[in-house]
Amino acid sequence: MRTKTCLTLFNRLNRFFLKGYVCLPQPTFNVASRQFSNAYCVWHTVGALCLERKPVVTQELTPLEQRYFQYLQKLEIEKSYLSDHEKRHLEDLRIAEKLKKGEVEDMDTVSKQTAQDFEDACIEEFNKYKPNPRITEADKTNDRKSLHRKLDSSLVLVVKQKLGNDYRWILPQTIHQEGDTLRQVNSFVDAHRKSMFRLRERSHQ
Repeated sequence: MRTKTCLTLFNRLNRFFLKGYVCLPQPTFNVASRQFSNAYCVWHTVGALCLERKPVVTQELTPLEQRYFQYLQKLEIEKSYLSDHEKRHLEDLRIAEKLKKGEVEDMDTVSKQTAQDFEDACIEEFNKYKPNPRITEADKTNDRKSLHRKLDSSLVLVVKQKLGNDYRWILPQTIHQEGDTLRQVNSFVDAHRKSMFRLRERSHQ
C-alpha cells in the first residue's frame, strides 16, 4: 500500500512539472530489489525560427494621445508665426485691393496663381486621395492565416507541433542533430516551412 502511494505521488509530480516536454520520465518499481528505476528522458537542443511581420500602418491614438495632440495644435495656432503661404495670401489680398482702386501700374507684379488658387488646388488633390481601410476582409472573417490583418500590430508565425502527448502552438522548430550548427538547423526549419506552405497552396488550387 505504501509502495502504491509513492508511485501515485511520483506520477502526479511528473505530470505537473514536466507536462508539455518532449518526453516524460517513466518510473518503474523492481519488486525483487524493492528499488525505483527511472528511465530519464534525454534533453535536446532545438533550433527555432521567428518570423515577424512588422506593423503596416500606425496604431490608433489613445484618448490621452488625442488630447495631447489637440493641445499641441491649439498651442501652435496661438503662438506660431505666419507661414510663407499665409504671408503670400495677405500679399495677394493687398494687391487685389490695389487693383480695385486702379493703383497697380505694373501688371507683372500680379501673380498668375494666388495663394487661394494654390490652396484650392491642394484641397482638390487631397480629396481625390482615399486611404485604404484599417479593417481588412481578413479581420472581418477572423482569418488568422492571412498576413493582411491586424495591420497596426506585429504578427509572429506559430505552428502546431506535438510536444510529448500534447499539441502546442509554438515557433517552427526542429531538433539539433550532432555535427550540425544552429545556423544549419534554422536553415532546415526555414526550408521545411516553405515546402509545407507550397504543399498547402497546391492543395488549395
